[in-house]
Amino acid sequence: MFHIWPLTLAEFSKEKLSITRFLEDLLSTTSPFLQDKWELLNNVSGFPEPFKKGNEAGYRRWSNAYSKQLIREDVRDLSGIKAVNSMETLYYMMPERIGSPLSIPSLANDIKVSYNTVASWLALFERFFFNVFHYAMVKRDQEDLS
Repeated sequence: MFHIWPLTLAEFSKEKLSITRFLEDLLSTTSPFLQDKWELLNNVSGFPEPFKKGNEAGYRRWSNAYSKQLIREDVRDLSGIKAVNSMETLYYMMPERIGSPLSIPSLANDIKVSYNTVASWLALFERFFFNVFHYAMVKRDQEDLS
């Protein structure tokens, strides 16, 4: 799985890897220093603030504050949504539904808003890159690919 981080393993490496070598082995390093940096990136992300603290508890606090700020300020300001609390509830419900079919009517019922409201919030989350949806292929799509 690839993550998009502000800091990357390449920035800590003194080696210049070609894209071919990188894709052959994503962790193609013998340096214990880089292995440690990889573990830290994987556990606390590459965002500078939690990365400098270097612990998972600090990362969780930062992540919660960052998520609240994104929803309560950025999304609200750019979209004009008034029901920020309900939208935040939807946002925090999404991780437990990863990997399972998404039912918009069920989500709407759980947070007591309309189907269209949930659908528009999910589209908004996708535009802000909070969620990425993978739509199931149906037989018609498979035929188009062949």
